[in-house]
Amino acid sequence: MKLNADVSEVPWKKVVLVAAVLLIVGGAAFGGWIAYNKAPSHPLTPEGNKTLVQRYLKQRAERNEFKPVMEVASDKNPWNLLKVQYDQPPDYKTVYRNIGEHLMIAEHLLSQSEARQQANGMRIASELCDIAVDVAVDPWLAARICDAYIMPNLDKIEEKPKNGPSREQYMNIAAKIYRVAEEKERQIELGKAYLAQATPGQRADQARWRLARTLEQNGDKKEALKYFQEITHPSLTNDVTRRIATLEKSLQTAKQ
Repeated sequence: MKLNADVSEVPWKKVVLVAAVLLIVGGAAFGGWIAYNKAPSHPLTPEGNKTLVQRYLKQRAERNEFKPVMEVASDKNPWNLLKVQYDQPPDYKTVYRNIGEHLMIAEHLLSQSEARQQANGMRIASELCDIAVDVAVDPWLAARICDAYIMPNLDKIEEKPKNGPSREQYMNIAAKIYRVAEEKERQIELGKAYLAQATPGQRADQARWRLARTLEQNGDKKEALKYFQEITHPSLTNDVTRRIATLEKSLQTAKQ
């Protein structure tokens, strides 16, 4: 069709048909990514989460399989060898391929019996969460990495390790990722898990504060109020008093 053709000469039926086909095909492809870019509607097993992550990465990388260099796992600090691959990646497909291969290395390390290797595996997984956010610009992927590799392996990290992040620090990393991904339900689940193992006192009350604020922002005002009312540490008293007053007023207004 000529660009300067008279509009009366344009075969509009064909144009409409082609446009409709493109819309259907394009819409289907876009809908596929939208389906991925949602937190699973129900909790998956760790293996189910890994399968979801790997399938997604292979599609984004346009690969049928990943071939990681497993020799890297034997290095004292494997992440130092892996991170350079994200300095100037040529394209997004390469980034997704690298993440997929490096997660396989992390999984291998996490499956080992030695604490140092497990710690290295967690380090790689947590760093890949940041890579997913900062380099791939894919918070959904970062959250799924947390689901598949960070949260199921928290018990392999000591509360006060001699080297590397503690269990609490990894929970904070996951909380940050879920917040960036705007996954309030995951934040709430994590907040309750954190509170269950927090040492009584200021640290536990800080956990209650974060959980209550997340619940409040998610519209769960009654449950948020319950956690605010459990906070007793003096450092939080003033802020807690204001939040309780605000919530009680809001709940009272809703009843009227």
